[in-house]
Amino acid sequence: IDSTASHKAGEIDEDPALLRGEVKRLEGKIHNLNSALEGKKKENSEVSDQLQQCKEQLEEDKVKRWEAMKEISATQKLLKLKSEECVQLTSQCAKLQDRTMALAKELAALKLVSDLSLEEDDVLKLALLGNTAKTKDTIDTLVKSLVIRNRSYKELLAKCNQLG
Repeated sequence: IDSTASHKAGEIDEDPALLRGEVKRLEGKIHNLNSALEGKKKENSEVSDQLQQCKEQLEEDKVKRWEAMKEISATQKLLKLKSEECVQLTSQCAKLQDRTMALAKELAALKLVSDLSLEEDDVLKLALLGNTAKTKDTIDTLVKSLVIRNRSYKELLAKCNQLG
């Protein structure tokens, strides 16, 4: 192989037309290589630009994600506070409902004792206030009402006896 290459080199050295052809061929190769190099440089530049855009987008996304995480955290804290407040208000509401029912029962008991014109249905309604039908609470309410009524009646009789 070396002998044929040196033989060709020897022929080219002797013939100027062959030398010019070889120079043109090599210049063509150089031109093609330069064109390919420029294409690769342009492609490399485009890839670098895309990479830079991706880096910038990544930074923007990181900032947005951080802001979203902060917002989620703040929202969770607010939700926790509101949930605790809701539990407290629910507890207060239940206490107020219990107190209201106790006052309504007490008022019903006083009405049972003091209102002598109550019919049987009215007595039953007042006795059942806040209680399910025929429960121990109803019986207790009626017993208390009757005890108070009897005491009031006895006091009234005693006053009548004193006056009369």
